[in-house]
Amino acid sequence: MNGYYRSWEASGLSTERRDAVEKEAEKSGTRPSAITDVMTHPTAVKTALLADEAARRAAREALEEFDARQAAADAEDRAAAADVGVRVQVQSHDK
Repeated sequence: MNGYYRSWEASGLSTERRDAVEKEAEKSGTRPSAITDVMTHPTAVKTALLADEAARRAAREALEEFDARQAAADAEDRAAAADVGVRVQVQSHDK
């Protein structure tokens, strides 16, 4: 995404939020400016969801995907924590 004018960067988003926008935009083939416009107008998003079934469907799909990503990240964290716990127990036992 580097190398061309990105006016959406002037939106005042934090670096973390801008990075997330770039990542998701690249995955979905969506313009970062479109994502930023939605993010910076939550009342418009709410109104669109109330007014339009396609928007509600897209929101539900996004939330399902978000929940799945969170569950996968949680499982990875638990596995890493369990691995650390096993290593600590083994080290304690070896002493």
